[in-house]
Amino acid sequence: AAAADVVRERRDTLLGKTDADGDTFHPGYFANDHLVAQLKNRFALLDAMTRAGIIPKFRHADCYDNAPSHKKRRDNALHVATMAMKDGCGKKDKVTGEVQLYQDTKWERAGVTTNQEMTMVDPADPSRRINKGLQRIGAERGHWDEHGRKPSGTGTSTVALDLAAMRAVLQKDSDFKYCKTILEEMYENLAAGACSFEMGYLAKFWCSLAWIEQYWQDTKADAREHCDFTMPGLKKAWPRALREACPPDRIRNYMQRSLDHVHALIELGRDGNLADIPSLRHKYKSHRRAELIRLGLASEPVVRQRGDWGPIKHARLVRVGAVDPSLRDAAAAAAAQAAAAAAGANLGGEAEAEAEAKEEVDPMATEA
Repeated sequence: AAAADVVRERRDTLLGKTDADGDTFHPGYFANDHLVAQLKNRFALLDAMTRAGIIPKFRHADCYDNAPSHKKRRDNALHVATMAMKDGCGKKDKVTGEVQLYQDTKWERAGVTTNQEMTMVDPADPSRRINKGLQRIGAERGHWDEHGRKPSGTGTSTVALDLAAMRAVLQKDSDFKYCKTILEEMYENLAAGACSFEMGYLAKFWCSLAWIEQYWQDTKADAREHCDFTMPGLKKAWPRALREACPPDRIRNYMQRSLDHVHALIELGRDGNLADIPSLRHKYKSHRRAELIRLGLASEPVVRQRGDWGPIKHARLVRVGAVDPSLRDAAAAAAAQAAAAAAGANLGGEAEAEAEAKEEVDPMATEA
């Protein structure tokens, strides 16, 4: 009962809306705030169930993919990819609208730890502080001079660094390199309870390591098969697909296959040869680059055929700017040639019609 109260209290903190059918939904994407609230709910529930003796004292290990909601960092975190070159920048608080100040940091070089302030007094208003930019941070660390220039390596000349180059240099420093996400901080700061939790991120572009992706594949395919492509039909088909499309036995098989892939990768190592394991092979499948590889079973088809998708009409916008200029010129020449031929045919037809008209009007002139 206590666990249920905690669940209900934390669930109510997620602001949901109710549609015309009385169903509660959360508008927009499932953001990091929703994930954090869900995890707090889960931690409290498992802790209460463990203390009550409902489940054993497990050591829970959670795996996450690299979705943006999973990799989000605090707004004032030292995430070099979101920091600007100049002073005074930073993310604004959603409530107050004020720029959030970075926290002071420690960074290590050659075994020596150095403290560094990440804020400075605003030159325009000495009563307030602002964030330092990457140019000033790197200059204080000795990566380049105060103007963002560093020796070019040839003589005494210097070269100015752009934002991307500064980020690449600072990314190698310990504090920027090991900047933790909100989830990582959350797991580290969990108070000692009846059970323990730890987390980790899956490798990028390796969907076969996450069994949940195979569950989603089955549920979406089932919903598509039993849906009449209307919103009311989808709202009926989707909850049924979540319950029935992928039974627990199949889920366990998917989990075992994902674990087999994990063990195979551990055995092969980073630069191993996938051919050493006959049951696994290269599988090129990515919407980004064909060179990205994931593991698949040898019994699986390489790709799902277009005919298996079912009949559906597509409307695709073709932009003229995306067409090869040579093809566009050839098409224009062919169109001009066809228009000229059609015009010639029309002129010939008009001349014949005019001659026939003259013969009918003045037959004597024709005989003469």
